[in-house]
Amino acid sequence: RLTAIITNLLDMSRLEAGVLRPVLRTTSLEEVVPSAVHGTGQRAKDVVIEMPPDLAEVQADPALLERVVATLVTNAVHWSPVGATVRLHAHRSAATVQLHIIDHGPGIPRHQQAAVLQPFHRLDDSGSGGLGLGLAIADRLVAAMGGQLELRDTPGGGLTVVVALPVS
Repeated sequence: RLTAIITNLLDMSRLEAGVLRPVLRTTSLEEVVPSAVHGTGQRAKDVVIEMPPDLAEVQADPALLERVVATLVTNAVHWSPVGATVRLHAHRSAATVQLHIIDHGPGIPRHQQAAVLQPFHRLDDSGSGGLGLGLAIADRLVAAMGGQLELRDTPGGGLTVVVALPVS
């Protein structure tokens, strides 16, 4: 856990300094998403992946994209009730491919959605969360790859994180 914390702190420093440069290449979400989901451990069984077989490839750094997806899926699974399904849905939208990570947990109030993308910001200090770096790092990694990360309310409750990356 300490190694993960130090890694996140160093990565945030590199991102903020502009020295972390992704190595972009044509990347298939089919090569990245399953591996990222598998890394969530035993709760991976609560994750449903929905990707069309003819989904366009994206321009991304595969290792960084896998880290982004793993972080977002881990958050979604952590905040979802036990046994609830987290859905990953991907589709093409104009010049981007969008990956939606959809959970039905407590969500994030709209007035706090921009704030949780800032380093060290957490919704509460109950000790059930991390340091407040995961979403901030994911947001900056996606931006470094030329994409955009957006937080949305899930209809019926929860949070949907949308990662949009340019089509390769």
